[in-house]
Amino acid sequence: TELGRRHGALVEELHGSQGPMPFSLAPLFDEECFYGFRAGTLTAEFGEVVAEVWGGLAARRAEVQLGSAQMVVDEVKPGELRPTTYAQLLAEAPVAHGVWLRFETPVRLKTFGQSGILPTPHAVWQYYTQKWEAFADAALPPEFLRWAGRAVQVTELALETRYAYVEKDVEWKGVMGEVEYQAFTEDEAIPTSRVPDYLRAWQALALLADFCGTGEKTTMGMGRTRRVKVFGRHRELE
Repeated sequence: TELGRRHGALVEELHGSQGPMPFSLAPLFDEECFYGFRAGTLTAEFGEVVAEVWGGLAARRAEVQLGSAQMVVDEVKPGELRPTTYAQLLAEAPVAHGVWLRFETPVRLKTFGQSGILPTPHAVWQYYTQKWEAFADAALPPEFLRWAGRAVQVTELALETRYAYVEKDVEWKGVMGEVEYQAFTEDEAIPTSRVPDYLRAWQALALLADFCGTGEKTTMGMGRTRRVKVFGRHRELE
């Protein structure tokens, strides 16, 4: 591939890694027709590599193989999402008790060694936590994932099971749709003064989902996620 030819050492490092990948891919559709894909990058270095390689391909309208399809790289557009650093993301995240997430390609999650399709708070936020801890320069509150698993509940959802093909004829089953999550902190065993820190981190990770996706095979187009809405501002800040 073009990435391998230009950055062979980086590609070898990625293929040999057992940890989280610094990117996600998601298909783009226009009136149900596929016209490209979106790359979300989790490090500045990898973002620069993606821009360089794909910008070069677009400059000469190169043809590339994408799965079983042949595509022409016609244009590369830089992303417009902000903030651009993990520290900014955490500092600017809202201190709120609720968030809606939309899963736009099939989501499948592995938790406690088992793979399933139910987007429980622990199963969902464990993926964001893994990516944050692997690449971020800002720490999450102590035992954050344990807190999220206890305090956060699913309070509304509209989901359906969907199928996709990830490699030739390999079928992939997951869920798509929207889920409302709420954090209930009244009875939690953390100091009241720390509640805003946990809520802010929880919301920051929900926004990180726009970059990293949710669940398994996010580097193959699965798990595309958007933060739809935030609600329930923490009352102590009002």
